[in-house]
Amino acid sequence: MMIDSGKFKNLKFGHVTSEVVYSADEYLTLLNTYSSYLKLTPQNKEALFADLKQRIENDFGDSLQLSYISAFHIAQKN
Repeated sequence: MMIDSGKFKNLKFGHVTSEVVYSADEYLTLLNTYSSYLKLTPQNKEALFADLKQRIENDFGDSLQLSYISAFHIAQKN
């Protein structure tokens, strides 16, 4: 669609995959930045995060490995 507009040329696209290992505390800090978690009442968030922390520590050895894919499109303006 971008090239079809006639306003761009030399379209390049791709993706970058990265893997990140989070401790339980780091993962909960990350979750605390997401709006769905920010909307929780303090009591609900505290209970949820306590349960998640315990589960991560007990079931995953206090770390989670997550994969992220970042896609990009780059074009030169005509």
